[in-house]
Amino acid sequence: MKGAPFEARGVISTQFVRTPEGWKISAMAWDDERPGLSIPEHLIAN
Repeated sequence: MKGAPFEARGVISTQFVRTPEGWKISAMAWDDERPGLSIPEHLIAN
């Protein structure tokens, strides 16, 4: 953004697996809110 401030919202989905060594992240996905795709109300912190 060449130093210009910006704001964005989205949802992160993280999948973990339990291994003998402990919990490990196996997958992570992010999707930005945009026209036609809004964050459901129950996921928005108040």
